[in-house]
Amino acid sequence: MKHRDVNIFRYPLRMKITIIFAVLIPVALGGAVAPGRCDSGDESGASIPVNLIVPSCMAPPCVLRKGHTYEVEVDFDVPRNTNNLTVKVTGIIDGLELPWNGVPVNGCDDILVGWCPMAAGDYWTYGVAIKVEPIYPSTPLIVKWQMRDDTGQAIWCFHLPAEITA
Repeated sequence: MKHRDVNIFRYPLRMKITIIFAVLIPVALGGAVAPGRCDSGDESGASIPVNLIVPSCMAPPCVLRKGHTYEVEVDFDVPRNTNNLTVKVTGIIDGLELPWNGVPVNGCDDILVGWCPMAAGDYWTYGVAIKVEPIYPSTPLIVKWQMRDDTGQAIWCFHLPAEITA
């Protein structure tokens, strides 16, 4: 069987549009979300990740159903050398910061693309699943997610508006 090159420019406009939508719609449904910057505490100077993907969330506030598990992927630049990564996730409800239980603390274990130790200038992907426990209250909140280096400095930190529902 001979290999044929596909030249999109030789097709009629209608087919070009169909091809473009066939490529763009799955990309759009990937759930890339624009998070907010952490604006208080010692992590306020940390960068926002390059890319945040929550497949079930197209735009904040993300709806999180009790008893469900959500995949989260974070692409980030490493600002300085580090041997270890520490992850901390909290929920901020009416200004009160509460721990989000069940997220592994050792970020190196959940690096999907890359490895520890990390060098300044590296570009890696972190991915983890978080569970919304049935005991969590049904309420709007801010999910605060941060990754810290060996010295305790934030590598990245973001706020993501969400709402926990039944």
